[in-house]
Amino acid sequence: MKIIFLEGDDYSALRQRLASFVAEAKKRKWQIFHYEAGGPSVFAEELAKTSLFEGERLFIVENGSKLTSKELKWALAEQEKLPGTLVILNDGFLNASTRKAVGKKARVEQYKLPKTIFAFLDAFYPGNSVKVLQLFHELLKKEPIERVFFLLSRHVRDLYWAKLNLTKLPYAQDWRILKIGGQSKRFSKEQIEKIITLLAEADIKSKTSQDELAPLLDQIVISQLE
Repeated sequence: MKIIFLEGDDYSALRQRLASFVAEAKKRKWQIFHYEAGGPSVFAEELAKTSLFEGERLFIVENGSKLTSKELKWALAEQEKLPGTLVILNDGFLNASTRKAVGKKARVEQYKLPKTIFAFLDAFYPGNSVKVLQLFHELLKKEPIERVFFLLSRHVRDLYWAKLNLTKLPYAQDWRILKIGGQSKRFSKEQIEKIITLLAEADIKSKTSQDELAPLLDQIVISQLE
């Protein structure tokens, strides 16, 4: 079995890459299997089941960060005996122990967000509108507005979840959860709810009228982060 890890913090690029594997598998008429890591199914049993099917097969794990080290070691040890291709999507970067275990046994593809994206998202809080606008327009020189809008919307969603309950955040890295939790404290619950509403309205306006996303986001930053 060929094993491919997709890792990184660029969630959009990760999903696009995974979609390309699925599209190619469908084109070639491969069998496609999905495994929900952290669920009740047993990884080894699920992988072994695929051997009962004829033809090529693609086995997908979309939340690879929830696979246990035992499950990963088993797959790496047994890969020569198993048919097909296993693609593991890891939202975030592989930890040191996993990376060491993988070694040269599997292919690792990495998708990183530009550092400016993190600076922009980290700066997004009340009283910091000038810095946010500066970073926003710097980003637009290299990144499409739709991508920036998606990442900001997801980040604001995370801030809201953190405001309600940190355990709602779907991330394996503790530092990431704590960082978002700290940033959420700069907002009131009502402020975040207002921004979420404005982002949703901006999305609709940009798709149903002549309004463009960039000036709409400018307005949100100016009105909500002054």
